[in-house]
Amino acid sequence: MIIGIDISPIQGPHRMRGIGSVIINFINHISKEEASTNKFVFYLYEEDKNTESVLDLIRNKHIEPEVRYITDPVYKFNVKKLSKALRIMKAYVFGDPRNYDTRGLDVFIQMDQNTPLPQTRARKVLFAYDLIPYVLESRYLISYRTTRNTGSSRKRSIKNQLRRMQYKFLIKGTTRKANQIVAISEHTRRDFMSVLKIRPSKIAVAPLGAPDSVKPPKDISIRPYRDTSWGAFQGQPIDLDPNSFMLYIGGIDKRRQLLDLFAAYNNLKARGESIKLVLAGDILTSINNIPEQKIRDYITKHSYTDDILFLGFITEEEKAWLYHNALAVVYPSVYEGFGLPVLEAMKHGTPVITYKNSSIKEVGGKAALYADDEQDITDYLLKLKNQPDWHTKIADDSIQRASTFSWDKTVKQVFEIIAD
Repeated sequence: MIIGIDISPIQGPHRMRGIGSVIINFINHISKEEASTNKFVFYLYEEDKNTESVLDLIRNKHIEPEVRYITDPVYKFNVKKLSKALRIMKAYVFGDPRNYDTRGLDVFIQMDQNTPLPQTRARKVLFAYDLIPYVLESRYLISYRTTRNTGSSRKRSIKNQLRRMQYKFLIKGTTRKANQIVAISEHTRRDFMSVLKIRPSKIAVAPLGAPDSVKPPKDISIRPYRDTSWGAFQGQPIDLDPNSFMLYIGGIDKRRQLLDLFAAYNNLKARGESIKLVLAGDILTSINNIPEQKIRDYITKHSYTDDILFLGFITEEEKAWLYHNALAVVYPSVYEGFGLPVLEAMKHGTPVITYKNSSIKEVGGKAALYADDEQDITDYLLKLKNQPDWHTKIADDSIQRASTFSWDKTVKQVFEIIAD
């Protein structure tokens, strides 16, 4: 087969996010057998013909892909915002207006569910991650009436309504045009079937793999950001002792219950515990970057802010060191399509405290520690800190659980789905 894969998402912000990780890991784990029986075509944006840094992320020695360039991307049109939105919506109904050279393709794989599928005779395979805006409408897709009832202006309410309509219109159009959908968890599969009425035979499950481990360095220089009158800047390096900090790695969108995270930390400090809170993620460079005023006020009114460390973007080596040395990873999310950060932490043998919902139980199994609120998080952290033997048991269980996931399995399942 000749298989086309759109890898253009790793040319943008997705490179550092979940979709980027999926694309890179999936391609890098295509087996020698699959590489010998299939030809691969990668699609990138034409204006980025100097793609050395992107293609360098592909380290699969078995693949020598043909590179074809996407032209006429939607976002390059010089039109008014409303016209642009209508054009994009039209694209999801009639096909991607960008030009893909799909001649000769047997299969086209789109790993970004929010990118339109091209018009092609090739079999179209779409990766499905989650329906967060659908499932959590009150947080992400607020209607005109709800926005107006909160006191917002008519203009803002109309914008929210258009955004709500656009998302629903686009995701329905994309899933309708796909010949086959690959869900990253059973929970995601159920959501797509129940919400979008996808027939069961059209959507299969291929759980994601555990990321390849990077060996943590023995010593590392951690430089937290500090707020100044000119903005947030990295300060002087500090030392972190093993098991002296709790760790959060991820985004700050509304499904992550950061207030519970900070409340649990405040509980520990109020009890006199010597522990720091380390926050890592692209935007986590300052308290001021947290969008919810209630959370910012909660943090600043307590006297422990100097022990809250904002690291921002971190390298893979830094991430490995933090995982290896953290007392626990706290991941208070109310909805995940899969829960890759949970699996990533567990592969390093780091105890994970999280909320039992959506797909997280599929990943964490019996190894994760499931909390209901900030008090549960506090209790788990105290037990991990004060009972080393129990901490070791949870760490061992986490490694064992993570070992049941692998990218080799994921890739094999996807190719079985394609060949079916």
